[in-house]
Amino acid sequence: MGNLAKTNYGSFLARVSDLLEQARRKTVRQVNTVITHTYWKIGKLVVEEEQRGTNRAQYGGHLLQRLARDLTKKFGKGFTETNLKYMRQFYLTYPIRHALRDELTWTHYRLLLGIRDAKARSFYEIEVVNNSWSRRGSLQKKELEIEVKKETARLKLTLPKKKENNRD
Repeated sequence: MGNLAKTNYGSFLARVSDLLEQARRKTVRQVNTVITHTYWKIGKLVVEEEQRGTNRAQYGGHLLQRLARDLTKKFGKGFTETNLKYMRQFYLTYPIRHALRDELTWTHYRLLLGIRDAKARSFYEIEVVNNSWSRRGSLQKKELEIEVKKETARLKLTLPKKKENNRD
């Protein structure tokens, strides 16, 4: 009976452990989603403040520098001027918040912001999700850039060439 009890307990422990692991993964995903959406909203606020109702930002102010200093005092790390610029660029690159993918973390989006070509960026968004690239498992920025260049070249090779008008 001792072996049976150990076997049943082992199975029971595995089921409980599995539930806890699932809860942890879900919590991490939810926290990442909240952070990503918050950074998008900060980017939107920065753009709106810089533009103050005009179509283009008025440069020359030190908004990001001052905001970085004040947020760092109040909230600690993570609010450097550079990171605030990423947040602004994030909003400008993805102007529709509901189009953000919950599977992607802030780190994924920061890497993707380095890809200027929208089609290539979209391709890698899908690749990250489909291949379950984690933050640690995803390609580093240089590797990502190389892969994007390869993919862009491959796409250009497969597109039909435009017919030239021969006027003889």
